[in-house]
Amino acid sequence: MQRRYLWWITALLFLVASSFLAIIPGTHVLAQVAHGAANLASPTPTPDANTTLQMAQQEETNIQTILNIINILVVVYPILITLAAVLFGFFGFRGFRALEKQGQELLEDIKKLQVEAVEKKATIEHTQEALVYLALGDRLSNQNDTRKALEAYKKAGSLLPNDPQINYVLGRIYSGFGYYEEAIRSFEAALAVEPHYPEAEMELGLAYRRRGEYQKGSDAEALRHQDYEKAIEHLRRAIELRPNYDDALSTLGGLYRRKGEYEKALEYYEGAYRADPSSSYALGNVASLSWYLGKLDKARKYYMLTELASTDRTMTTHAEVYWDYYDLALAQLALEKTEDAKKSYSKAIGETPGVVHFDSVLNVLHFLQKAKDPILGLEEVIQMIEKEKSTRVSRG
Repeated sequence: MQRRYLWWITALLFLVASSFLAIIPGTHVLAQVAHGAANLASPTPTPDANTTLQMAQQEETNIQTILNIINILVVVYPILITLAAVLFGFFGFRGFRALEKQGQELLEDIKKLQVEAVEKKATIEHTQEALVYLALGDRLSNQNDTRKALEAYKKAGSLLPNDPQINYVLGRIYSGFGYYEEAIRSFEAALAVEPHYPEAEMELGLAYRRRGEYQKGSDAEALRHQDYEKAIEHLRRAIELRPNYDDALSTLGGLYRRKGEYEKALEYYEGAYRADPSSSYALGNVASLSWYLGKLDKARKYYMLTELASTDRTMTTHAEVYWDYYDLALAQLALEKTEDAKKSYSKAIGETPGVVHFDSVLNVLHFLQKAKDPILGLEEVIQMIEKEKSTRVSRG
């Protein structure tokens, strides 16, 4: 009877410990969920900060509970083995040796779980702290305190230096601020850990494209060419990883437009539109390129579709709604709804987070300035945006 009781205890402890083997390795998944907003269109996970912090705190509590139970097992199991020795006579030397071996192996597994649980708990704690610094960085950025905002973002990165999602978020932030070297390093760090990460590939390509636009000096043209080639490489890799990736297709279209390869640019923008017919960005760029190329009927058709799509998108709540207002405003301007366009541009300008974003908008407007057929009110809109850009630059 005692022998049977001992075996039942051993079996029960084995099942409990084995269940932890299944539970503990999965905890990193919830830790990633805690900052999973990094994969969304939003540049930072601030809108979900409270929820994600609560999830991280709950996961920390769960792991602490598991640690408490493991600590009990580490104490109880040697007692169980000792009890087996006392009951040695009930099931023979061979049976005891087999039980002792099984017990020692299971005890080693429990101790490994203990170490792993402690590591997971530390990761969760770092995740919580990183989220706090990301939220702080967002708040400081909204207050136009760029220097302190960047300090907060860098602190978040230092807490989880090998986390691909955090590096992706930071890369987007740096790219948006115009810190392209830091952005490129962050995206490369994300891809070093997670090579099949199409969003990081796309954003890395965009960072190279943006850096190429700002190259200056006697060798600017050669450096721009190098950056554009790197951008093409990463954007194509993103499309390879995710066929019909509309953001990557659109970004490639923008790159080829900057290179002066307009038909190829139009081809990529049309590909982005096919991938996502609701994309006002793709629609607007098909319209703008068609206008520049003198295909006015096609341009007006696509501007009307842009107006409809962007109007719908401005009705939803998301972090980058300013892009939808810019798409809507340009469509209204081209369709000769000048006063409506000015209102939409004012709304877009007020929502725009950084100077880099103004440059992207102005790039398209300056491009349309060169078209054979002028757009009424275009010059006034360019002056509006350039004035706001100058104001923000002067504020530092």
